[in-house]
Amino acid sequence: MRVDVHQHLWTAGFVEALRERTAPPLLDGWTLVLDGEPDYPVDPTDHDVAQRLELNRADRLGLALVSLS
Repeated sequence: MRVDVHQHLWTAGFVEALRERTAPPLLDGWTLVLDGEPDYPVDPTDHDVAQRLELNRADRLGLALVSLS
């Protein structure tokens, strides 16, 4: 069985909280702004549960563990 022990899945509430922030870390659209780091473009499909399940199945993952962000 294939296992991925480190996936991140941002919930709508987490995304909303990052967008409400006025200081890093914050989310501007789908760009993550961190203090002292280059801006990081986030792919929203990476945090879509249905799409993630499809990708995990396509990768033949038997277990995927979600890590806290």
